[in-house]
Amino acid sequence: MSNTTQNRTFEFRLDLHSGVPVYRQIIDQVLGGIAAGTLTAGYQLPTVRQVAVDLSINPNTVVRAYRELEIRGVLETQQGTGTFISQQKVKHWSGSGSSLNWSANLSRGPVRPASRSRNCRSNYMIVPSMVAKKGDEHMRPDLVVLKVSSVGVALLVILLAAGIGLSALLQNGVPLVVLGLAGLYLLFAIRKADQWEKVAVLRFGKYVGLRGPGLFHVIPVVDTLSRYVDQRVRVANVSAESTLTRDTVPVNVDAIVFWMVWNAEKSILEVQDFTQAIEFSAQTALRESIGRHELHQMVAERELMGKELQRILDEKTTGWGITVQSVEIRDVQIPPALQDAMSREAQAERERRARIILGTAETEIAEKFGHAALTYQHNPVALHLRAMNMLYEAIKEKGSMVIVPSSAVETMGLGGMLGTASIGGAKPQ
Repeated sequence: MSNTTQNRTFEFRLDLHSGVPVYRQIIDQVLGGIAAGTLTAGYQLPTVRQVAVDLSINPNTVVRAYRELEIRGVLETQQGTGTFISQQKVKHWSGSGSSLNWSANLSRGPVRPASRSRNCRSNYMIVPSMVAKKGDEHMRPDLVVLKVSSVGVALLVILLAAGIGLSALLQNGVPLVVLGLAGLYLLFAIRKADQWEKVAVLRFGKYVGLRGPGLFHVIPVVDTLSRYVDQRVRVANVSAESTLTRDTVPVNVDAIVFWMVWNAEKSILEVQDFTQAIEFSAQTALRESIGRHELHQMVAERELMGKELQRILDEKTTGWGITVQSVEIRDVQIPPALQDAMSREAQAERERRARIILGTAETEIAEKFGHAALTYQHNPVALHLRAMNMLYEAIKEKGSMVIVPSSAVETMGLGGMLGTASIGGAKPQ
């Protein structure tokens, strides 16, 4: 797959003040380019680094957008070559920008086994539902999950085998038809939820209760199931690009939100898409928290800022049956020019402290010398002893040479001192 036929370059344009996450804007612009015919199959998109440098955003944001598009089947990544628009049927999309009409199947086909999907287990089938409405800013197909249990499949196989045997024995096709219909009924009537999952049952659209974990029974056609709710701890990665702090410094902040669904009934009935709600709420709270703190507080007090975000989010999501366990500030990035200025400021501050310490030391030394001078002024013997000690320290090293006046020998008694040094192994010269 090459891009030699393309004579134009696709450029991303971001609106950092719209409130829409940057990764979502990238996704919408790629989908809009495909719908408008600007991006065709085989077109090579800019690399993650190029997009991050051109737009001055975090590379992880671009990776997230490209990754989501790749999971949807829109992009294909070739190792060592680049990222390309998928060669599959993306031409069925219509509309432009954020007002896409999902008139096709995301290049996946009407029913696709989940063994080829990275988001589902082998006993799922994903059916895109065309329910997107025009004007929705974050339009995407609504995925209806049909979860067929292995028990239902086994019962279908057993009943079909029994029907074939009875039909052959009785020379009549009625047993095969009856047992086959019973097997089909059990196939769709017996469902299974894993240990950490819950699902809501709607009978003619009215909520009748939660099911799971384990096997449970539904009435086909009459009963419908909501999506399965995972009640394990989940992780949401949120980011805020070019957000101003209280002291008007633009920063890029990445955070991780740990949350879980503690009441599946509320999460299903009270909010349409609680995953997206958590993500948007966390991003909004992060931006607000950045605006209330100065830069030095964000750098030095990440833990306190995380606890504040956790409290704000938990108060908002408790009514949805969701609790936010913790929020961790992973990274705080500032512009390179400001980093250089802060580095010079820190260096100048350390130099100032070093000079102050050196001056304080000089003052203390001078005071000590003054006290010593007063002591030596009225005590000549102490002065001589100090001079003798200085000479001894100078000549005790091997190969050293000290020249002193001849009068010093008589004045300070150097003869005795040199003899003592010779006995100790020193060799004065």
